[in-house]
Amino acid sequence: MALGFAFYYAYALAVGITAAGLAVSSYGLLTQKRASFRQQPETVGQAFGLLAVLVVGGPFIIWRNLMDARRVEQRPMVFVIAGSSIAAFWSFCAGVTFVSIATQLG
Repeated sequence: MALGFAFYYAYALAVGITAAGLAVSSYGLLTQKRASFRQQPETVGQAFGLLAVLVVGGPFIIWRNLMDARRVEQRPMVFVIAGSSIAAFWSFCAGVTFVSIATQLG
């Protein structure tokens, strides 16, 4: 039984990470801009679209920013570990949500 839970948790984390990468990469492909938490949408439609991208793709943006900060600014590794933990938990929560929705749909 414990192995079933471990598999579910690992699968949910993988789904969350995949969804984050897909959302941010799709956004970049469609807009030719790098997704960021600092972006200002110009219309209401853009605001809702950007909100969806940031909610799903937030962990990917965090990881990308952490790697840039580590490489360019020489941030301490403890910041990378703390930020990665937050992003991983966020991905896990998103993955649990997506897996639950997919399970309910069929």
